[in-house]
Amino acid sequence: MLVFLFRERHGICAGTGVTRRTSMKFSFEVGELEKHRVDFNFNQLCGTLLIRVDDKPVHRATRLLNEPIHEVFDFMVGDAERWPVRIEKRRKPLFGSRNVLYVNHRLTRVVEGF
Repeated sequence: MLVFLFRERHGICAGTGVTRRTSMKFSFEVGELEKHRVDFNFNQLCGTLLIRVDDKPVHRATRLLNEPIHEVFDFMVGDAERWPVRIEKRRKPLFGSRNVLYVNHRLTRVVEGF
């Protein structure tokens, strides 16, 4: 299950179909018997990245300049059920990124946006 979390529209954007966001946020659940929530938050303007599992930080990074074009984050989720999770973040030429999610070495989702 993939859940998108966006900020509310405000100002000029409230009346149009335009949504202004400064960060890309999404979350998904991992596990069959024991469920775990993985949250991904990337702010390209500030250069901050935070990946959390059950509200505990797994990976945190801050880059002000020279953001890499391709980054890979591998980590395990779960105690009794161990699930390998891989998130590949590929930066687009100007703004935004494409994130590919793998759970248990299988492609789960592709998320694109700002």
